[in-house]
Amino acid sequence: RAADRQHLRYALHAPRIFLYHPLAVVDDQGHAPRVYFNGDVLGFFWSPDGRKLAYLTGVLIQPGPIGRAKGLAASRIGQTGTQLELTWHVIDLETQAQIDLASFEPTDSFLYLIQYSDQFAQSIELWSPDSRSLVYTGSPLVGKSGVYGVDAVDQAKPAYVGPGDFAIWSGH
Repeated sequence: RAADRQHLRYALHAPRIFLYHPLAVVDDQGHAPRVYFNGDVLGFFWSPDGRKLAYLTGVLIQPGPIGRAKGLAASRIGQTGTQLELTWHVIDLETQAQIDLASFEPTDSFLYLIQYSDQFAQSIELWSPDSRSLVYTGSPLVGKSGVYGVDAVDQAKPAYVGPGDFAIWSGH
């Protein structure tokens, strides 16, 4: 339930895997649910003001020998095998606008958090208290692993905060 207590987000859980499909929002006026994303969702989070909904999608990428360009992935030095790449998306419920924010390879701690996002939604906040930014941990497509913040309003490039494997916002 959103902070405004007027909207409820939901998604159907796919059996035996940690994916949701589709992502829909229903209001307390009894209107039909509105589907905002009709693909696989790994986790979703209300902004504190209840006006935005952030969600994560993922894709498995197979590293190759020549680098990453235009959606093609290459391994980092010493890494092989398939990697999970997540992308933040934000829906503004007032304007109906949807934006894509940042793609990254998540840390193990962040994967654990989103795997149980429905349970952590009551106690852990990935949104800043002003409903402007999101925090996450991982490696961007180019850069070092650590804690990142991304502005969901100005859609600026994610900002590296520092080293770390787990991060959340304080509600104060």
